[in-house]
Amino acid sequence: MLPPRSDDTEARLPDTRDDGGGADAREIGSLLQTWIGIKVDAVDDLVDEAREKVTAIPRWPYLAQLVGELMIRLSVLEAELRELRQAQERRR
Repeated sequence: MLPPRSDDTEARLPDTRDDGGGADAREIGSLLQTWIGIKVDAVDDLVDEAREKVTAIPRWPYLAQLVGELMIRLSVLEAELRELRQAQERRR
């Protein structure tokens, strides 16, 4: 169970700067803000990298066109090979 939320940070973390044994709430906040900033920057870098990868993927119509062209070329090549084999058989 969580303790009741208090907006007064000073009430939860006493200022013990005078005796040197405790933590200052402002210092903790500053460190926390720096850490969160570093994490947010890392996430931003990952998002940018993912966007670059997505934009590098070719579009579907382009891929379909390439596959179609390859299929046509393959069928033409198979027909030519068949003709060459038939011509070779006739020469024997």
